[in-house]
Amino acid sequence: MKNRQLIRPTFFAALMLLATPSGYATPAEALPQLVEQWLNLSRQQQQLVTQWAQEKPALEQQLQLLKQEQQQLSGKVKVQQGGQSEVDSKRQSLITEQQQLEQQQQLLSSELIKHRQQLQQLASRMPPPLQASWQANLQTWQSSMEQLALAEQLQQVLAMYQQFRDFQKRIVVQQDVIELDGKQILVEQLYMGVSQAWFMTKDGSQIGIGAPKGTSWQWQQRDDIDVGALQQALAMYRKQQPAALVTLPYFALSRGAQ
Repeated sequence: MKNRQLIRPTFFAALMLLATPSGYATPAEALPQLVEQWLNLSRQQQQLVTQWAQEKPALEQQLQLLKQEQQQLSGKVKVQQGGQSEVDSKRQSLITEQQQLEQQQQLLSSELIKHRQQLQQLASRMPPPLQASWQANLQTWQSSMEQLALAEQLQQVLAMYQQFRDFQKRIVVQQDVIELDGKQILVEQLYMGVSQAWFMTKDGSQIGIGAPKGTSWQWQQRDDIDVGALQQALAMYRKQQPAALVTLPYFALSRGAQ
């Protein structure tokens, strides 16, 4: 079909040459020349057809390779776009987590400040043994707060609350110096939790109670406490006497407490 399409224009061109005067040559003289021209055109047409037939497979193969390459490039672009989308999603997720973490750290820092203030207010009302431990922790915390991580500050707060719970659940006996009527005296102390304690001098001449009052822990001498009961309680604590039921009075501090 293609050959016919190429031949037709050539034949018509030959006819045109036949119908056109050429230097006033007679038809008989012009005919060989026209035939030769037509033959040349036919040969050129055949060469073009042959050349196209030879080059067509290679061109089609090259076209197919270009299509495959285009598909591969399109696939790579999609993969890169998908990878970039995944990277952007992960980046946004990390940013969100970082923001949440910063908010939690700010909240924790604020709560730790509140607890520290609360512990500072409570420390002066605690029994002296617990008060001394708390004050040491609070001073360390205050002096190195900027260097301590939030996790370390939290551990200190939890440790202080744990000390409070431990002291509340046990009996503590110790010797210490207290002030009564402006005098320093050495006494034995028995603490029952964080809200009540009893004391007495070694000879039993002075006896009294201790408890939180106002913003501090205070001591008060009392003469209505059974000295023998307190001595027995101290002896049982030291395992100097067998265990027995001992009753010690629980008093509220009066206004004259020190």
